[in-house]
Amino acid sequence: MTKQKKKPNEKEEKVLQELLDLLEKLSIHVRYDRGFFNGGLVRYKDQLYLYLNRKADSASKIDLIVEELKYIHIPENLLSDNLKPYFQLKN
Repeated sequence: MTKQKKKPNEKEEKVLQELLDLLEKLSIHVRYDRGFFNGGLVRYKDQLYLYLNRKADSASKIDLIVEELKYIHIPENLLSDNLKPYFQLKN
């Protein structure tokens, strides 16, 4: 019996792309790797990096990014209407 891959949810993919764009605007470099780890935000030589597990699904990546960005001040003008609910900001 083969394991079927879950189809990517279009809304989740859009939110994930917007979060990745936000990370770029915040000058946070994104690195992908695979292995037995969840990922997270790392500071190395005065630069921030966000490591994501390549094998994780979109929802897991979104949750991780939002959780890690809670510790960083994000100017409200950088957040799209799609992202504001994730950061508990009103539209």
